[in-house]
Amino acid sequence: MNNQVLISEEPVFPHIEKYGVVYPYPAHVNKFPEDVIRRIVFSITKPASRVDFVSPGLNAIARLLNIYEYEQISYKRYSIAAIIYGDATPIVLKDEYYREKFFIENPNIELISKLKASRVKLLACWQSMQDNNY
Repeated sequence: MNNQVLISEEPVFPHIEKYGVVYPYPAHVNKFPEDVIRRIVFSITKPASRVDFVSPGLNAIARLLNIYEYEQISYKRYSIAAIIYGDATPIVLKDEYYREKFFIENPNIELISKLKASRVKLLACWQSMQDNNY
């Protein structure tokens, strides 16, 4: 018997288009219990490796949403929040403030909008905002 799991090379984006890539997998790989309600909190402290890249923390949230959609898990069975602080704080800046600091538009704006539309609560630490004069 072959125990290998074949993974498709074609990515899918079943919920958040362009972000949080998911590769199709057999149904038995991730089986989520039907009766569990998940409350998930992401702690985002690191920015992307470049100021023109999307935050890997926000992208991870998009991936989780895509996995849940792929698994047909209803949004009623989970809630997601992200706390953004430390060096990651600039990812939540509006374009005008991001441009002042980095001379480009904030590459996270589109994804942030999609996450908010998907009921993700994004919380920026006020202390981090003040520490960085935002």
